[in-house]
Amino acid sequence: YVPTVHPEYSVRLATGKVWKDHSGHSWLDPYNKRNWDYVAKRVAFALDIGFPEIQLDYVRFPSEGKASTQVFPGKKTYEDPKAKPEDVVSAFATFIADRVRARHATISADIFGIISSSRSDQGIGQELEKVAEPFDVISPMVYPSHFHKGEYGSADPNRSPYAILMKSLGDYKKRLPKKVVRPWLQDFSLGYPYGAKEVQAQIKAAHDVGYDEFLLWNARSRFTEAALAKDKPAG
Repeated sequence: YVPTVHPEYSVRLATGKVWKDHSGHSWLDPYNKRNWDYVAKRVAFALDIGFPEIQLDYVRFPSEGKASTQVFPGKKTYEDPKAKPEDVVSAFATFIADRVRARHATISADIFGIISSSRSDQGIGQELEKVAEPFDVISPMVYPSHFHKGEYGSADPNRSPYAILMKSLGDYKKRLPKKVVRPWLQDFSLGYPYGAKEVQAQIKAAHDVGYDEFLLWNARSRFTEAALAKDKPAG
């Protein structure tokens, strides 16, 4: 972690100490352009060794912690200290995307699933149209288990994978009709067991909305192969 070696590049507390989220992770200050350069160098290395696509994760401000205690020292030197988080995230994304496209590669990013149904930046700098614009492909993390009860009118989103994805991805289709969307689908159990049926329901929803590509997420890389098996021909 960079903040361990260079705490001056991190989000901090008013005391000057490194701010950490609920999981004990520290975060780079999005306003500090030295951090932009750091990420750009990592991206250049990946391109140098042959990767055809760069997919950025956590293109946002920290959310898993007490936002009121966050101090961003980089604001003092950022060209627009009054810039909203969504503007900073968009500017950073454009900075990286320009460099990736100059190398004739594809630039993509993971974003929160819920932002398709909100007109705010969700407090993390991800206002949908602004965060999506610089990227060739976006991958919303539309895991049913991560939607709160009552969202989209569902009493238990985790048990309604098809309905939740139809509504969430439907909003992406409406708001970003020309953008390539390659959603992350849930292939893990969190509060409710997920198997082939639940994974297939999500795949069907993605296809029914009009998206041909998808990604499966399982932190242990243990995927439900049965959900991907094609139907065998009759006879």
